[in-house]
Amino acid sequence: MFAQARRIMALTVVFVVLACLPVSATIINVPTDYDTIQEGIDASCGGDTVLVQPGTYVENINFNGHNIVLGSPASMHGELA
Repeated sequence: MFAQARRIMALTVVFVVLACLPVSATIINVPTDYDTIQEGIDASCGGDTVLVQPGTYVENINFNGHNIVLGSPASMHGELA
């Protein structure tokens, strides 16, 4: 009985860990997908890229602990923006 309970617990833990892993990274475009940089960050998950098109964005941003890439099209091609 205890062996079966342990097996079920182990499978549950493995499932939860695998479910939390990102399947693929997403590129979120600002302002096409979201109007503001912060909205793009808020919609992101770990590993995503928030790509900000040229323009003036007057806002304070908070990464909220997200492990993401934030850049411009120029920065994605190795250019200084």
